[in-house]
Amino acid sequence: MIEVIVTRHPALVKYLQEIGMVEGEIEVLSHATPEAVRGRHVLGVLPHSLSCLCASFTEVPLMLPAELRGTELSVEQIRQFVGEPVTYMVQASCPSCGASLTNNPACIEHEGVH
Repeated sequence: MIEVIVTRHPALVKYLQEIGMVEGEIEVLSHATPEAVRGRHVLGVLPHSLSCLCASFTEVPLMLPAELRGTELSVEQIRQFVGEPVTYMVQASCPSCGASLTNNPACIEHEGVH
């Protein structure tokens, strides 16, 4: 169940409610912070440094033409350019040994140096 949406597009939230992907009142953020997403089921667009903190991360891709990027979108435009939602469970790992850093930011093998 989605707990928070990260988007600058109110029309996307309306679309998600229309299709039943989210119900009722839901927290909507225009910008995410580690504190806002940690351990939560999040829908939106996030850098991997934040998506790895989420319990799950759902992307609803928008295949927008260049001229619509950075503009306010209507629900009709969302419907036209929306792709299939995909949910990810992202895990950060040590680039040297592969140890999980998602819940433990310091790698014991490398004495916390990353």
